Amino acid sequence: MKKMFRSIVPHIIPEFKLFLFRILPAGMVLSIFFIMSEAQYLIRDEIKLILYGILLGVAGIYLMRITAYLILRILTQIPYIIPDIYHDESKN
Repeated sequence: MKKMFRSIVPHIIPEFKLFLFRILPAGMVLSIFFIMSEAQYLIRDEIKLILYGILLGVAGIYLMRITAYLILRILTQIPYIIPDIYHDESKN
């Protein structure tokens, strides 16, 4: 358990910085599109409308990051997709 936490802790601060300086502002920008949609007629309170828009934007960005990470992991595990630069075929 301690090894797992030791491997996770160095990733927390860069992820938090990414959240504060990139993902949260992008979520705020995406909330503008949520305000312009028909959700404006369903949710009458402006604070809830903005909060839902920001939360949906942040959740969408994190969902895209997780999906991209999974696709990258799958593609790098398939042999011959990424050629080995150290492999010299002339020696075989």
